[in-house]
Amino acid sequence: MLQVDLIARHISIVEYGKIRTVLGQGSGMESPGFNRLLEMAPRLGEAFTNLLQRQNITIREIYVDYEKNIELHTLAECLVDYDDLFHKWRAHHMALVARTIGTEANSLKGLSTQVLQKGIKTRFFPELLELRSTLTNESSVAYGGQPLS
Repeated sequence: MLQVDLIARHISIVEYGKIRTVLGQGSGMESPGFNRLLEMAPRLGEAFTNLLQRQNITIREIYVDYEKNIELHTLAECLVDYDDLFHKWRAHHMALVARTIGTEANSLKGLSTQVLQKGIKTRFFPELLELRSTLTNESSVAYGGQPLS
């Protein structure tokens, strides 16, 4: 991302306009790599859900008793990492787009950059993030909760 940041900071909108149309499939939602990552997330989520069903365990059990379920906990955290890194990339990409062409411009396909803004709100594994909130609220003594054990 550093190289892209350097280019974005030093290229004028006029210069970018000259190279924009030749980016083709290397740009944005046309990128095969981007689309593979998007396609992979639901497959990973389904495989994880199927594994939990076969193991007869819930996500909550994995996190509450993580030492007993270290392999499943590690796998769940890898899914959180995948989600988190993709989310950060999307936010970074939106900032780059805003700096380069603005937040109200259309993409090469005529789509508004607001499509990118919507994508930033999307999480692949929201249940893993929601569980964190639930467990935090349940266990926070400051809010009248009890330690999880």
